[in-house]
Amino acid sequence: MIDLSRPIENPELINAIEGYMKNPAQETEFRMVNAIKGANYISPVSVEGKIDGNAIQEGTTMTFALVINPNGDKFFPVFSDMSELRKWSETHQETLVASYNDMASLTITGLDGIKGFVINPFTQNIIVTQERINYIKSLEK
Repeated sequence: MIDLSRPIENPELINAIEGYMKNPAQETEFRMVNAIKGANYISPVSVEGKIDGNAIQEGTTMTFALVINPNGDKFFPVFSDMSELRKWSETHQETLVASYNDMASLTITGLDGIKGFVINPFTQNIIVTQERINYIKSLEK
């Protein structure tokens, strides 16, 4: 369960991504993949309806924000921490805390042609597509 009483921070994820970018080898890739799988992400959403505490009330809908690349491919943006989220928007933003499995499930459903999710799109820009999710699953075997 995600502990919402503490800020979402992912220093292990950032270190693993930076390590892979500096030295793209099997060992650093494995470390990055494990960090991606173990992280909790901040996802910008738009909520219509009511949330009581942490419970979403019946009839409430959430719409996830999207980023679109120059090819027109759509991705869910997710952020490792609040400083990364502020690069998306400096104004107050409704958010949802999601795990890798949550984002992978949304990606696999292929809703509205969504190609995947992108971690920290304004800095590290790590794109996790359905193909990458399948690759990560294959590493677990």
